[in-house]
This record gives sequence, structure tokens and C-alpha cells, in this order.
Amino acid sequence: MLTSRCLALASRQRPCLALLSKGTCNNVCRITLTSNRWKHVRSNVVEGDEVKPLKRKRTPKSKPCLPVQADHEQDSSVAAIPSCLPNLKLNQLQDLARTLGISQTAPKQALTSRLLDTLTTQTNPLPPASRILSLDLGIRNLAYALLTPSPSLASNPIVHAWNRVDLRTLSPGDHDGKDKDFSPPRLSTLALELVSRHLLPLQPTHVLIEKQRFRSGGGSAVLEWTVRVNSLESMLYAILATLKRLGGFDGVVIPIDPRYVGPFLLGDDVDGVVKGEKAGLKVLKKGSKENKRLKIDLVGGWMRDGKGVEFVGEGEVMRRAFMRRWLPRERKKKKGKGDKTGERVEEVEEEEMIPKLDDVADCLLQGVAWLRWEENKRKLKEELGGKL
Repeated sequence: MLTSRCLALASRQRPCLALLSKGTCNNVCRITLTSNRWKHVRSNVVEGDEVKPLKRKRTPKSKPCLPVQADHEQDSSVAAIPSCLPNLKLNQLQDLARTLGISQTAPKQALTSRLLDTLTTQTNPLPPASRILSLDLGIRNLAYALLTPSPSLASNPIVHAWNRVDLRTLSPGDHDGKDKDFSPPRLSTLALELVSRHLLPLQPTHVLIEKQRFRSGGGSAVLEWTVRVNSLESMLYAILATLKRLGGFDGVVIPIDPRYVGPFLLGDDVDGVVKGEKAGLKVLKKGSKENKRLKIDLVGGWMRDGKGVEFVGEGEVMRRAFMRRWLPRERKKKKGKGDKTGERVEEVEEEEMIPKLDDVADCLLQGVAWLRWEENKRKLKEELGGKL
């Protein structure tokens, strides 16, 4: 009787209201319309003898699924965040992340946590005797630079070695470099020769290896040369890890994403290269050739003006070769301006020494950028003081 009365009422109005007579049981049958059929839900709707209509239950709006932490974890993380970081805007946090060499792509809360993690776990002062070896990987044009931080913060880092290596010439009996066999057995031999003959004698404490891409130009195809360089990258990590386990290497290997190097260095107001507050971000929108030209000109400008870095020993030899190849290109853009250091511009064997200026420039820029990132982390941590 009760059910039929509720059904009759439910057919006339929505949401349905269950009318109860005096003295009926508190447990009644509520009928709601869901899709194409009726669903019976048990609910308590009566207090004593007073009859009240059923209230429609509202479904809460869906929220994005986020990882849930324990209460003590949330409290500790919130308490550890300096009060100044949450007050910054997203674009300010992104600029701060750029100066530290970390990814800027994240919502505000995630980016704040990333900055905090970088400052608390990855900020260690460099020892005075640190030797930074920066690698720009390649098969025919592998370049490396050995830098040491300056004793004084006002001085520039010092380049002790700066060179380019063609891996094809490292194999015994293949001095002409014409052998095109880059199978894993042979490539592993070349990688071991590179580490033992060129890298370990420099006694590096930090090895910076450029992260390799899997595709070029956003294409779907994976090029054969890309696979080879990626294999070389993995082999170098494996060799250095094995040597460290066996006691033959006591340094740290650090991967460097090249996407953060260019915007960081070119974002500064550098004479003759790029000007503007957002110059570094605009560089990424230009073509690959334009990016390479800007990096080469940045290094050439440092050498011409005596800024950015200092060169000694083998680094000075490569500096002269770089300048002799770069200055003729610069004079085409600025006719009538000569070399301020008084060096003669000659067409000599420098083209064989450095056939591609962008490779040797990239390894140097990578080392300089990493040293500046580490210095920025240290300064920011000191400014925040006990808030971390």
C-alpha cells in the first residue's frame, strides 16, 4: 500500500517526496529516478510523528585526482616551505627555476615543491679543488671542456682543456677515420678508449653529460645517428659507474638537459648577441641554425671581450683556433671592426681542428651554465637562511 502510494506521487513530481501518515515506521522506501529505471533507497526521514519531505541528495563535483599524503607528511612539507615562495607568482617562480637550471613546466604548487627540493637536497658548496668536465656527445664531433671554479666569486671560471675528438680515429689501425662500423662491440671499445685516453687523465670530480634526444625536429622517425649517440651515452654512464665501483674514478656524473642551457645564458643582456627581458625564451622559438649561431657568437664575444671565462694551457690553444674561425664570420656582419686582442685572421688548419664551432661552443656553455646554477643555488639558500 505504501509503495503504490509513493509510486503514484513520484510520477507527478521530481525529486519524489514520500508522504507518511502518523505512526508509520521511520524506515521508508525512497524512490529516485536514475537513468531509465527506478531505484529504491532505504533512508530515515521521520523524527517522531512529524512528517517531513525527503531532501534530494546532491552529488559533489568531481575533483582532480591528486596523490594523498599522510597528515604528518603534509604538515612537515608545508612547514618547510619558506614563506616567501608561496607568495611569488607563477612567472616569478619560473624565472627562479630558470636561474637554477631546473624544469619550469609545472603548476605553481608543484613548481614550489620542486624549487624547495632542489634547494634542500641538491645544494652543496663545490670544493675548492673541483674539476668540471663538460661533454657534448657525438661520434665524429665529440667535444669536451675542463673547467675549474674561480677562487673569487667576482672572477670567471678557468678553462684548462678544451678539445674535440673524432671517435672513428680512436680505434687502433683506423687512423683515417673511414671505418663506418658502429656496432655495439666496436662502439663500446671506442667509448672505453675515450674514457681511458682522454677523460680520466684530466682527473675530473664532476662529469657533465649532455642529455641526448630520441628524435630530431619533432619527427616520428628515429635516425640511425641518434641511436648511435644514445648508445654512446649509455656506455659512458656504464663505464664511469663501473670504474667508480672498482675505485678507478671518484667523481660524480650529472646529466644536463641542453634545453635549459641556452635560455639561461642567452637570457642575460649580452652585448652583440641578444637583448631583452625575455630574450632567452624567444630563442627557443627560432630555428635550430639560429640557436647555434647565437651560442657561437656568445662564446666568441666572451673571448673577444675577455669576459665570461679565462683560458690557460690547452684551453688557450683551442681559444685561438676558435677565434680564427669565428672572426671572419663576425666581420661579415660588422665590417671595419677588427680583433681587439690583435690576433691575425688566417685560414689555416683550424678548420680541421674544429670543423663545427657549435659542438665545441656547446660543451663550454654547458660547463659555465652548470657552475652558475650551482652558485645561484648557494646564494638563494643563503638568502633564505633558516627558512629552509
